[in-house]
Amino acid sequence: MHQRPLRLLTATALGLGTFSLLALGLGLLGHLNHATTFAIPIASIAGWVFSVRKHLAGKAFLFGSLRAWLKHSAGWSTLWLVAVPALALTATAASIMPGVLWKHGDPHPYDVLAYHLQIPRQWHEAQQISLLKENSFSCFPMNQEMHYLQLMHLFRSPWRAMYACQFLSMILMALTALGTRALVLMKCKNSGAAHAAGVLVVGAPWIAMLGSTAYIESGLLFFGVLAGAWALNAIDSTHTPFRRFLLGGVMAGLAAGVKYTGVPAILLAIPLAALCAITKVRLRRTLVGCAIFSLTGLAVFAPWMIRNMAWTGNPIFPLAMHILGQGHFTDQQVDRFLVAHTPPPSLLTGPARLATYCSSVLGQWQFGFVLIPLAIAGVLSAGRRPAVRFLATVFAVQTIIWIGFTHLQPRFFTPVIPFAAALVALAIHKRRYARPLVLIVSLSALVGFVPLHLEFERYLNGPEQIRYFFGNDDLKFCVPRQLATLIDHPETKIALIGNAEPFFIPVAAAQITYRSVFDVVIPQGSNCIDAWLGQSVIELRKDHLVEISLPELKRLSETYTHIPAPRIVQGWNVDEDGYIFLAPDNRAAKGAASRPAN
Repeated sequence: MHQRPLRLLTATALGLGTFSLLALGLGLLGHLNHATTFAIPIASIAGWVFSVRKHLAGKAFLFGSLRAWLKHSAGWSTLWLVAVPALALTATAASIMPGVLWKHGDPHPYDVLAYHLQIPRQWHEAQQISLLKENSFSCFPMNQEMHYLQLMHLFRSPWRAMYACQFLSMILMALTALGTRALVLMKCKNSGAAHAAGVLVVGAPWIAMLGSTAYIESGLLFFGVLAGAWALNAIDSTHTPFRRFLLGGVMAGLAAGVKYTGVPAILLAIPLAALCAITKVRLRRTLVGCAIFSLTGLAVFAPWMIRNMAWTGNPIFPLAMHILGQGHFTDQQVDRFLVAHTPPPSLLTGPARLATYCSSVLGQWQFGFVLIPLAIAGVLSAGRRPAVRFLATVFAVQTIIWIGFTHLQPRFFTPVIPFAAALVALAIHKRRYARPLVLIVSLSALVGFVPLHLEFERYLNGPEQIRYFFGNDDLKFCVPRQLATLIDHPETKIALIGNAEPFFIPVAAAQITYRSVFDVVIPQGSNCIDAWLGQSVIELRKDHLVEISLPELKRLSETYTHIPAPRIVQGWNVDEDGYIFLAPDNRAAKGAASRPAN
C-alpha cells in the first residue's frame, strides 16, 4: 500500500519520458507536427482504457476511492495547508508572460527567451529538429523542451503555448513534492513525516520561482527524486531488487536527458549512496544492482548522445571539448565557453569555494534558510539506518560536486532539495518528534514565503503590469518600441546584434538572424558590432532591419572572454534605452564604411 503513490508517480514519469523520446525521434525525422503530436497522447489514453476496461464497468472504480477518501479523516494531510500560499503564488506567477519575473537575479528570463522556448520555437516553425549553429544550446539534452515543442505543435503557436509550458513546469514541481512524500512514506509508517517532507519541498522558494517559469529544473527534480526512491527501495528489497534498480536507472537516465548536471547529481550520486547504505552481506547484490542502474541510465540518456555524435562528433557537446572534440566551435569559442563555466580566479581555492557555499546556499533565502542546515544536521545524525545513510550520502555527494566541480551558481544545487527534505523527515520521523516536526515545517514554509512574496510583489506594482497576465497575445510591446513600429510587414528580415532573445519578435523565426554569445567569432582587432553576425552592418542593411543592443554588448564584453567593447559609428542614433535601429537601406552597400566615432 505504501508503494502505491510511488508506482503511480513512476507511471507518470515513464509516460513523460516516452513522450519526450518519441518527440525527439519524430522531430529528427521531420515528422513531428500537429497531427503526430496529438496521436501520441491519444494512443496512450487508448492503451490505458483498454488495460482497465473491466474495472471501468463498475462505479466503484470511478467513485469508490474518491468517496472513501473524502470520508476519511484528514489527519496529517492538513500540513499541506501550510504550502497553499506558495502554491497559489506559483500558479499566479505561471500566468504571467515569460520574461517579466525574476529579472534581478536567478532564474533570469534570459535562458527562457534565448534557449528553453526559443529553440523549440525554431524547431516548431521548421518542422524539423536540427543543429542550430547560431544557438549552441540546441546541443544540450532537451527532455523537457520536447514537451514545450509538443505544446507548440498542439496550440499551433509558440506564443499561445508559452503559458502551458509554464504550467507544465509548475505541475512537475508539484509532482516532485509528491515524489518526496512517496519516498518517505515508503520507508516509514508515519504519514506525518511523509507529508512534512512534501511540504518542505514546496516551502523552498526555488520551487516556486523555477516552477513558474519555463525552466527545466522541475523535470530534473521530478525524475531525480524517483530515481532515488527506486534505488532506496531496491536496497532493502528481497523481492525483484534488480527490477527496482532498473526502474531507478530509467528515471536517472531521464533526469540526465533533462540537463547535463543530472549525470553527476543523479546518475553518479545515487549508486554511490546505495553502496554506502548497505551491509557487507548485500554488497555483491548491490554492486550488480548499481551496475544495472548505471547502464540503464546511460541507455536512456543515449539518444541525446547519439544525436550529438551525428551533429558534432562529441556526444556531450559543448562539454569536454578538449577531450571529445569541439565540433564546429573555434578555439576562441571553446575558450569562451570554458571560462564562462569556471568560477572566477578568486573562487578557485577550497576555502573560497566553501565560503561561497555558506553564503550562496546556507545563507540564501531561495533555499528557505532552514532546509539545508536541517539536512546537514540529518547527515551528522545518519547513524546506522540505511535509508537515512542513503539520503545523507546523496546530499553529501551533490554538495561535494557543487562545491568542487561547478561554477558555483546556486540554481545548480536545487536537485538536492527533495533529498534534503526527505532526509530531514526520516531523521526525526518518530512519534515523539511529531510536534517539533510540525513546527519545523511551518517555520520553513513561513520563512521561505515571506521573501518570496516580497520578491514577487516588486514586479507587479503599477496598473500597467496587468497586460502581462494570462491571455495577452499582443507581442509588440515585448520588444523595443522602435523595433515594433518598424515591423510593418510580416516578411521583414531582422538582424539582432547583441540581443539573443528573439522569442517575442512576431515574424517567422527563419527571418531573424541572431547568435548567442557562445556562437560569436570576433577576429582580433575587429569591431564586435560588424563581426557579431559574420557580416558588416552595411551588408546586413541591404535587406535587414538591424537592431544593435549596446547595453547587452557592453554586459557581454565585461562578462565573457574574446568580446571587445563595441565601437559606435558616426551617424548612428542611440535611443534612451541604448538601442540603435537601422532600417533596411538598399543604398547601404554603395556607400563607404563609416569611421568609428571619436
